[in-house]
Amino acid sequence: MLDTQEAEEDKQNVLVAKIDNVKNVSQLLKAVHFRESAMVVVTSDGLKVTVEDSKCVQANAFIQADMFQPFVLSEETLSFKINLSVLLDCLNIFGSGSTAGATTALKMCYAGEGHPLVIVSDCLREALAEMDVDCDVMELVFCPSPPRLQLSAVGAGMETKVEIGGDSELVELFQCPRTSSSRYRLAMMKLSGKPLAQSQKVSLRTDARGFLCLQYMIKTDDGHICFVEFFCSPEEE
Repeated sequence: MLDTQEAEEDKQNVLVAKIDNVKNVSQLLKAVHFRESAMVVVTSDGLKVTVEDSKCVQANAFIQADMFQPFVLSEETLSFKINLSVLLDCLNIFGSGSTAGATTALKMCYAGEGHPLVIVSDCLREALAEMDVDCDVMELVFCPSPPRLQLSAVGAGMETKVEIGGDSELVELFQCPRTSSSRYRLAMMKLSGKPLAQSQKVSLRTDARGFLCLQYMIKTDDGHICFVEFFCSPEEE
């Protein structure tokens, strides 16, 4: 259920669409991915994604509105151009987790001309482990009210955002006395995500200067509990 702040943010968008399994979208887009650029036309029936090559070849992917819940469009027709390669990279972040049978929900928001297409997922593990968007920096934000952790990366007109609520079943303990925001090199964060596949629990901590500590609890095959730590320094402003 959306909290009050999220509902207010949704009102600022002309398109809000959520789907329970991101792979249902990525499979359709991969079928027409032979050029980087794509045109998206949104109506009450859903999304039509068109890819053309020199006016000689055209491919269309139709994503019906009833695949999404909810699907909210505040204008009769909406159209915008996207970098399909970057969009698929973002979807792969959310949908390529290694857990058998697991699905990842996806939420897409668009506020209109001049704004990026925003993609939001609530699954931290897959996002940290496999984030590889066409950008250099990732921002990490801790918010005390409502309690939540937000990770975002921006590049090539796309914004990838991951949010975890402090009351999420994924979170065992959330302590944040005040809002803090720090930026880190994405390549460095990708290295720190390698132990995620083996870890049972992950602890994220930052100090007043933005130095980040990630501690992973890993259980070995013989039952021993071990820990791995990564320390990341923030980007200078």
